[in-house]
Amino acid sequence: MTTTDSPLRTPHSALQTGTCRLCGCSEDLACPDGCEWVDGTQTLCSTCFVLPPEQQEIIAALWRGCCEHPGFWITLRGVAERTGWPDPQRQLKYIAEELADLVRQGMAVAGDDGGFQTHAAFERWMIAEMRGA
Repeated sequence: MTTTDSPLRTPHSALQTGTCRLCGCSEDLACPDGCEWVDGTQTLCSTCFVLPPEQQEIIAALWRGCCEHPGFWITLRGVAERTGWPDPQRQLKYIAEELADLVRQGMAVAGDDGGFQTHAAFERWMIAEMRGA
């Protein structure tokens, strides 16, 4: 896979072959540092494969929770456009990567409230990011 400036990863398609079930990367849009498939079904990338199982669970819960909801991405697009960022699509890609990083760093709690915990951490980051823009 190669890293490109393609449109955002689509987490709602994470169950399709050729899309990582954890982070949503694909053949067209790899992880920021690049990755490759580690399974024959092409549903797990090398970046996510090296994560501890508990972090894999957190990322999977995140994608199933808030990120699969279309309203999440619509809201992010609205925020990006209202803040006057020059390239909302690129900013959304950046935001998606930052959100995945929050999860990878263990800022979410596994379990039923994992998505909520991550969402709260993401909101704090987003507010700080907008103030600095």
